[in-house]
Amino acid sequence: MTFTAFDAQAETSSPSASCPLPSAFDSLLPSALCPLPSSDAQAIAQLEFAIHLTQQSENTAYYEIDSTDDIFGKLYRVWGGEKGINLLGTFYQNLDGFWVSQPCNTSARGSWATDTQAVNAILAT
Repeated sequence: MTFTAFDAQAETSSPSASCPLPSAFDSLLPSALCPLPSSDAQAIAQLEFAIHLTQQSENTAYYEIDSTDDIFGKLYRVWGGEKGINLLGTFYQNLDGFWVSQPCNTSARGSWATDTQAVNAILAT
């Protein structure tokens, strides 16, 4: 796919001068070699951001977290596997403010400063 180059001095587009559009994965062309109008630059930035969000959602789609109310507070459950139906472990926040994680099929419990660390400890097993 090619786009016409933008001539900043004449402020007109020249159909004969073409400039390849840098992709989200290939930013080899400096912006000085291929100046784009601000609307094109904004469109490219939005496209790259959409690609980034898609990649992030694909990476995080391998597990889910839900919660259930317990008599002591909320108990968070981490689900994973191909169909997302396997319980990988649970975690909760204790009275001291630390997060306690317990992966399934083990009696080991870890105490963590953040909930993200507790989830990572469950996913690492």
